[in-house]
Amino acid sequence: MHPFSIAELNNFTPDVKPFNELVFHDSPDMEYFSALYELGRFPEPLIKQDHRFLRRWNNERIERLFKEDIRDLTLIKDFGGLALLSDLLPEKTSSILSINSLAGDLQVNFRTVANWLDTFELFYYCFRIPYNYQVVKKCRSERMNNGIRVMPVNKFLTAFI
Repeated sequence: MHPFSIAELNNFTPDVKPFNELVFHDSPDMEYFSALYELGRFPEPLIKQDHRFLRRWNNERIERLFKEDIRDLTLIKDFGGLALLSDLLPEKTSSILSINSLAGDLQVNFRTVANWLDTFELFYYCFRIPYNYQVVKKCRSERMNNGIRVMPVNKFLTAFI
């Protein structure tokens, strides 16, 4: 079950030859683009074109992640707390993430929440973008070759796939 791309939906065949210039096609059909944006790139929800089915499919996918993958491959016992953390994380997307705050909300130890977040990252449920003041300072002062300045906004971000 691999995600679809706009090129596949538009039936574009790549015409790539070594050492030749890349050829880009015209802009994609906006109908396909909006379908990919609304329903995701996985075949089942995209083919059905039903938002209700998409909700059920996403819930089933997350349930399988917890009940099958994480349970079988880790030593985590508190799946209720893990599920609560998974419910809290979407609200924290693209904002500063405080593990202490999450530990207080869930009433568990700091190290437990850190281990759960590491487990989520190992299963590609989410990823963290670390903050480093020296890197931010360097990015603010340096200019890239094309003259665009890189300026990070948040200190610590969480994103979902």
